[in-house]
Amino acid sequence: MSLRHHLASLGAVLLALAVGLVAGAASGAGAPGAGGAGVAGERATPVPAASAAAPPSGADADRLLAESVPVIVAGSMGGRTVAVLALGEDAVAAADTAAADLAAAGATAPVRATVDASWADPAGAALRDGLARQLGAEPAEGVDPLAVLLAAAITGDGGPAEASPATVWGVLTGAGLLSGVPDSGSAPEALVVVAPAEAAPPAVAGWAGLVQSLAASAPVVLAAPSPTGEAAGRPEGSVVVTVRDSPARDLLSTVDHADTGVGRLAVVRTTAALPAGPRGHYGSLRGAASGAPDRG
Repeated sequence: MSLRHHLASLGAVLLALAVGLVAGAASGAGAPGAGGAGVAGERATPVPAASAAAPPSGADADRLLAESVPVIVAGSMGGRTVAVLALGEDAVAAADTAAADLAAAGATAPVRATVDASWADPAGAALRDGLARQLGAEPAEGVDPLAVLLAAAITGDGGPAEASPATVWGVLTGAGLLSGVPDSGSAPEALVVVAPAEAAPPAVAGWAGLVQSLAASAPVVLAAPSPTGEAAGRPEGSVVVTVRDSPARDLLSTVDHADTGVGRLAVVRTTAALPAGPRGHYGSLRGAASGAPDRG
């Protein structure tokens, strides 16, 4: 067995263990023989701590998988180019992790940029429409023309004649909407767009509109880290769920809980499938089909 095949097999085992243990945690609670009553009328006998081999928890399995992700994905995207875009400062740490995992897979990221939170502010719509017109794009219903121009600038594919990639980047950075400078010598094959874990509904709508317009113009993977606290139960605070619920669902792939071991592996595998491969939705929030794709 080759080393690559062995690592792939190890990754499959860790992935199945992490997903399975998390999914089974709730269903196993209160089962007969788990410290509660078993047969009616009988009291369950506690198992002495010294004789009980504690199985790994879902968190333990996922932590082990997370530590192994760079090794599991090593070389799987050699020679590929990917742009990594963070939606606001709150998404930068997760975007850094995604970029590191893609680099471990052998991909290069000629574009690393952060979109300013003001892009998602409804109060700035008039400014953004004015910038789009300045660059030769007219606003249209349901389309963010600046996002279309940004996608063209990143991939080098299309856009108005007067809106060269350098011009678009110059206008967007000058307006404070974007930070980061692309490597003009290499056009990315796909975009990994990292959203914040949660946001207020107006910002979610703004970010979702940006992502949908990007996905209509370029191959996109949308990822977001794990929501915490009360936000974990509020789908309306999730950019990923909002996009999954939109007509753009079939245009892109999405990954929620992208900061976990399972999620990190899903981000690399879904990105590796682009641009021609099938789209999919992974994680545990509404609209996800499974925890991660079977293979990249």
